[in-house]
Amino acid sequence: MLFATDGNTDFCDDGNMACPPDAVAYLIQDMYTAGLGTVMVGSPTSIDAFSASALQNFANAGAGLTVALPAGITSTSSIYFQCSGVTAWHNLWSAVGRTANNPIATYGTTGGTAPIYGSSTTTPLLDQVKAAIASTKSCSFTLGGNLHVALDKLANAQVAISGTTLAQDATNGWSMASDTELVLHGTACTAWRTPTATISFQFPCEAIVFP
Repeated sequence: MLFATDGNTDFCDDGNMACPPDAVAYLIQDMYTAGLGTVMVGSPTSIDAFSASALQNFANAGAGLTVALPAGITSTSSIYFQCSGVTAWHNLWSAVGRTANNPIATYGTTGGTAPIYGSSTTTPLLDQVKAAIASTKSCSFTLGGNLHVALDKLANAQVAISGTTLAQDATNGWSMASDTELVLHGTACTAWRTPTATISFQFPCEAIVFP
């Protein structure tokens, strides 16, 4: 899912700023657990420390990384005590079965560093969205048409990204995970995950097997 925000979430009431980010972080964590990741596009202008930390938390939650407490929040119980009287927050807290003095989201000590597209740049938003979407491209390719590759006949095979030939290298190039699956690694995968990248595959005839 592509999520665009400046980190200033609320319950449409301009109330306690600690409560909505906790609810949003939980919902993104819950989606990730269900198999739906989130790519974050943030405000391209300067934002305050609390909103910036909330934005980073959303990005981390969507990537399955550790979510830290937002800036200025010193404990998980602090979120509960600040938010237990907020109807929208408390309804969600009850619905997901939280108890005692716990917040809704799950927090850790050191937060992750999932990328946020557009959070500190004046690059046009459309370009940032394109980069965010490109970052989700798979670096694994399955051969179609019931084709298989003879793994011992790959010496003359070529894989190129945007016209640049890649090395057959499991660190920063390409390799065959099986006789039907090609995988890009390291810098090759990074190059593929740019908005304008193209890819081509060339296998010699003797390497193609029709079962």
